Amino acid sequence: MSPGRVKRTSHQKGVIEGAAEFRRRLDAFAGVVEKLEAALLAFLGEPRTVEEIVDHRLDGGAAPGPAPE
Repeated sequence: MSPGRVKRTSHQKGVIEGAAEFRRRLDAFAGVVEKLEAALLAFLGEPRTVEEIVDHRLDGGAAPGPAPE
């Protein structure tokens, strides 16, 4: 493989070959970020404490909502 043809990530996605595939995955990631931003803004539709925001567990790997007990 020639330099510049391989993109690397540290998010356990393996080696991504080719600019088109890299852009496709980057666009998919941007969609996740936009979804999380919208969910956070909706949650912040009313005043919240930092503890409430943390407990809400808004992240890309789990469904938003209260942390399990």
